[in-house]
Amino acid sequence: MNAGPGGKVAVVLGGAGGMGRHAALAAVKLTGVERVRIADRDRAAAERAAAACGPRAEALELDVVDDVALRAALGEADLVLNTVGPYFRFGPPLLRAAIESGCDYLDLCDDPDPTVAMLDLSVAAARAGVRAVIGMGASPGVVNLLAVVAMRELDDAHRVVTGWNGEGATPEPGSGPAAIEHGIAQATGTIPVVRDGAERRERPLRRVAIDYPGLGRRRARTFGHPEPLTLHWAFGVAESLNLTHGRRRFVVPLLALARLCDRGLLPVRRAVNLVDFTERQMPSPPLGALASPRRPCSPWPRACGTGPPPRWGSRWGRCRERAWGRSPEFRSPSRRASSATAPRSLPALTRPRKRSTRTSSSPPLPPIVRARRPLRR
Repeated sequence: MNAGPGGKVAVVLGGAGGMGRHAALAAVKLTGVERVRIADRDRAAAERAAAACGPRAEALELDVVDDVALRAALGEADLVLNTVGPYFRFGPPLLRAAIESGCDYLDLCDDPDPTVAMLDLSVAAARAGVRAVIGMGASPGVVNLLAVVAMRELDDAHRVVTGWNGEGATPEPGSGPAAIEHGIAQATGTIPVVRDGAERRERPLRRVAIDYPGLGRRRARTFGHPEPLTLHWAFGVAESLNLTHGRRRFVVPLLALARLCDRGLLPVRRAVNLVDFTERQMPSPPLGALASPRRPCSPWPRACGTGPPPRWGSRWGRCRERAWGRSPEFRSPSRRASSATAPRSLPALTRPRKRSTRTSSSPPLPPIVRARRPLRR
């Protein structure tokens, strides 16, 4: 350990990211922490995060894939807060580096497979005198504590179900595509569940009916997370599941995306880029906004505060004006006032076709030939 007379030194890996900034702000408020080093591969972002945390924070340019630089940073720290995801890629290697450096470890791991791998390192951590706490976020983390409080109110708990609103689980600003990659990984392939007192692997997004107190019977979908495994190991529950729920416009695109990835029709990396692009263009709500049958006259401005994507903006605007007329959001004040009482219904996209006057004896029409223009570079 490198504890000084005034307190400890904490390193926040990925400290300039969406969750890392919150971890750094919480760390500087701890009385036992003297200095917080915000480590990120983006030096400018790390400096901005350090400035927001105050004088007890400093920026450190660090890429976690650089093993030499990583071990040098951990060797000068007492505690490391790992917020670098996805954890199925970075969780176990960073924990091993912390154990070998004699540095206490804390993370937000929400992937089940690396959770198992990191729990297997408990013996090595105990021998090195390192305290490691994994999965201490909202879910898992606070959700596990709530489950423990609920089980203590019962004589015996046989089934524990954890879950959250997947439609409202939007990534933090600046978090990057790591959270999206995690979500796609836990909605594809197989996930761990506990049924009849035994651990099993099954396909995710299976329907589960829940009798929720005060709300009645509701349906949700299974989703990969560590809670079923850790609650089963700690309390021996016979059945443990993790669920996600949302409206149809959230579930249908998620099912389609998962099936395309499972069948190899859509690579995972492209799926991540697609969802990331959609989240940036339509921050609330994402893909489901276009699948809703009750969309208003102008779908893009209603689904996205920034309007349509730049590449489609001009063409989409011209097509919309020809087919629907200018939407109320873009009309002048006088036209907007005159149309305030008009019914807000979706007009027909095309005009009714005129009846054809051609007969079977009419000569055939000449084909239309268009000159090919060179593509603009």
